[in-house]
Amino acid sequence: MVKKILALVILVAVVFTFSACQNDNKPETNPYDNSNKNENVSDDTEVSGPVLSGKLLIEGSTSMQKIFQELIDTYTAKNPKVTIEYIGDGSSAGIKAAIDGTANIGTSSREVKAEELSQGIEVIKIAEDAIAVIVNNQNQVGNLTREQIAKIYKKEITNWKEVGGADAPIVVVARDAASGTREAFETLFDVTEQVKADQEAAKTGEVKTIISQNPNAIGYISLAYTDNTVKALAIDGVQAEVDNVINGTYTVKRPFNIVTKGKPDALEQAFIDFIFSDEGKEIISKEAIPVEK
Repeated sequence: MVKKILALVILVAVVFTFSACQNDNKPETNPYDNSNKNENVSDDTEVSGPVLSGKLLIEGSTSMQKIFQELIDTYTAKNPKVTIEYIGDGSSAGIKAAIDGTANIGTSSREVKAEELSQGIEVIKIAEDAIAVIVNNQNQVGNLTREQIAKIYKKEITNWKEVGGADAPIVVVARDAASGTREAFETLFDVTEQVKADQEAAKTGEVKTIISQNPNAIGYISLAYTDNTVKALAIDGVQAEVDNVINGTYTVKRPFNIVTKGKPDALEQAFIDFIFSDEGKEIISKEAIPVEK
């Protein structure tokens, strides 16, 4: 009997030792550790939500094109199954495209008119932008008043010597009729339907080219597009600078709007949400002043 009991004790000891060894060889697991739960998820899959895919067409303001291109590049890098194209052909064209449904999102660098709003569109302001009045770098004039600018565009002042410059005729450059920048400029300077332009330009870049090549020309562009090829004038003694727009001293500014026909669908809304995200606002702040949604 003693031998049988001893044999049983030895057997139990062997089983316990084997079991302990087996447990020592197993990796420790944490039921709250999710680090290995998504090993087979591809890099372009967001675990927290569905993978976004599809195509968006955005059309409108040339003044907003630079901002939107960076927004698009950043967004599509994070969502590689989404394709977004931007067509810069003017604010009026962008609003019309949204109304007609030929674009998912329209952009407008002017206030949206009542007759446009009545056609079922939703308008969201994403930023405020300043308009810079620009001249050639050789122009000795550095400051004009609002009244002087208005008179220049109405051809009531026609020579630079009348405003402290050289004895030379002023060449007035304006944007084309579809431009949101033109409509905003004319509203801000109270010259709507009174402008007598010597030249019109369809795009912001064309205005800069004309001004940079003509020492007697004057034009206007979004402040974001100013560079060392042209000179931005101070207006009423206030320099056209982002800091002055933010502190409210430079008041020649207009809204940057996005427009959709009715309620945005899931893909449109996802991109709009990105615009208002911290990352989106950081991109916008390089060129304009972002606003809260």
